[in-house]
Order: sequence, then C-alpha cells, then structure tokens
Amino acid sequence: MRDYNYDEQDEIEDLIGYQFRNSELLVQAFTRRSYSEEHGGLNNEELEFIGDSILNMMTVKAFYDNYGCYSWNDDDCDSSDEGCDGFYFDGQNEGSLSKKKAKIVSKKSLAEAIDRLDIAQYLRMGEGDIKNHMENEPSVKEDLFEAIIGAIAVDSGWDYACLENSVDLMLSLGYRLQTEHDDGVDYVALVQQWSQKNNGYPPTYEFMHLDNGNFRCLINFTINGNLRNFKGDGYSKQIARYECARNVYKYLYENNLLWTINDELPDEINMDNAINVLQELAQKGYQDMPIYRESEKAMLYDDGSYRWECECIVPNKGIRTAANSTVKKNAKKYAAYLALCEEFDLYNEYED
Repeated sequence: MRDYNYDEQDEIEDLIGYQFRNSELLVQAFTRRSYSEEHGGLNNEELEFIGDSILNMMTVKAFYDNYGCYSWNDDDCDSSDEGCDGFYFDGQNEGSLSKKKAKIVSKKSLAEAIDRLDIAQYLRMGEGDIKNHMENEPSVKEDLFEAIIGAIAVDSGWDYACLENSVDLMLSLGYRLQTEHDDGVDYVALVQQWSQKNNGYPPTYEFMHLDNGNFRCLINFTINGNLRNFKGDGYSKQIARYECARNVYKYLYENNLLWTINDELPDEINMDNAINVLQELAQKGYQDMPIYRESEKAMLYDDGSYRWECECIVPNKGIRTAANSTVKKNAKKYAAYLALCEEFDLYNEYED
C-alpha cells in the first residue's frame, strides 16, 4: 500500500474483517511519520492513539463477557433487581485480570498478530525506515495494529459491533480467552487461513442471541465448491466463534482436508522468516512454541570479537540449536533457522 493499490486494500479488508467507506483512512493507518515527512499528508500516529484506547476497552469488555457475574440476595432476581448484591469476576481478581490484559495488548502480542496477517509489507515508509527495514520492528507492527483499529473506529462512526468483530479476528481474543482451559490451538486463525488459501476469501460468521443468554455463531463454509453449515455456542461472541471454527476444523481434519506440516512451509526458508515460521507452526498445533535463551551480554571470542549467543529449543521435537552473531537479533534469527534446518533436514545456506 505504498500507493493506492485497490487489490491490496481488498486483501487487507478481508483479513481484518472490515470494508472501509473512506479508503484513505486505511491508507493513513499504514503511513508512517517518516513517509509523511518526505511526501506530505497525514500519518498514522493519531489513529494509533485512538486504537490503543479502544484495544484496552475491548479487552476489558471481553473479560466482562467471559468472567463477569452478579451476586444475589434473592435467587429469583436479575441484575436489575434490588436483590443483586453487585458485580464480580468469576475466578479472577484485579491482579490476574491486569496481567491478562497486559499480555493480550502487549507489543509482542500485537506484533505477532500483524505477522499472522502478513500485512506489515504494505506499510508506507520514508527512505530511512525502508533502509533500516523498520517494517520488521515489533514496535512498528504494534503501531500498525493500533492504527488499523483507530481507522475502523473513525470510518465506522465508532460502531461497536464492527470494532468487536475486527479486534476478535485480528487479535484472536476468543482463542486467548479459551486457551486457559483448552488445547491451545487458534481454530479461528486456522480456518481463516484454510479458506483464504482454498477459496480465495476469508469466512464470514453470523451471530444470534439464544434464550439462555448465550451466543450462537453460524457459518456457511465452502469446502470443495460445496456449502456446509457449522455452528458453535458460547457465553460470549468470541467463544461462540471459536467453537464454530473448532467444528469446521474438526470436519476438515476428519475428512483429510488439512495440509501437512510440509504444506505449511514457505517456498523459501531463511534467517529473516525463520522465527515467524517456527511461531506459525506452533500456533497451528504442529509442534511446541519455541523457547529462546539469549545471553545477557556479548561473549569475547578468541579472535577478539564480541558476539551474542542464543539457543532455540523446540521441546516436543527434541531440537536444541545454538548460534552466535555480532548482532544480538541475528543470533536469535540464526538459531531459529538452524532449528528449522534440523527439523526438516534443510541445507544450511549460511554455513561456511
């Protein structure tokens, strides 16, 4: 989205679950200050400010929907009756909720979401940012995520349903809330990726409110040219969507329609994408999340150079690789790359 490319805009809108009425707001969300300083126009900093506040509010609302309860004096009263003692979070306290919220809206979390959507490539940046590959920086990806949410807020007139849908899709809130008690697989992301790859577009979910207060999520999902109906119930929209996607994924699995782990690999594996590849394989349930152990300070080698060391561990695969570099970030990249080389018996193109 360096310039007005409507095919790219359509792709991004599909991924974030929102169609812009004013496409210039979407362009602004992808515009760094470095670009606007060189070419004029607006950048995404104001939208970041809006998006940051919305993310905090939406996360707290998700906690309310999933953990919120009322206490009673009278078994027959409801939350509007005088018999209601008050409100509390079931099984949670302020400290635990604050930690959960901080983790969900952290720089690492938002950057991982942008990586999963693979949209940092569309950033508009100044020459200095381009030269320094700032699109790879977690803080830049965090800013982009927040700016997109801010742009949706402005374009939709602060439509809560639109914001809730996009935040849940982009951040996988249902997955994050459910994984405390579940198998830790992001079914919504997997189903979206399967549909994008096989159908050329992401799935569309619909919701209905049930008489018991729960939500039902419905989807008409295209599989090999045929429409199939799936549903999922939950005490919030996020969980209902998660359960619906789980049922779609279960059907794909039982009918041998999923890809193998080798199908998930990109055409080229190198140091620049190794960390993301390992992370995506773990998110898709193929293996454990990699563990990185980095040295706190550079080590002095016999040749007089100072180098950073990093170890990459994939527990369930029994993989443990180590690498060093004069640049700390490159040590981690190389360790991840070596882990992939070991797991898939790849030729190490960086080996002397």
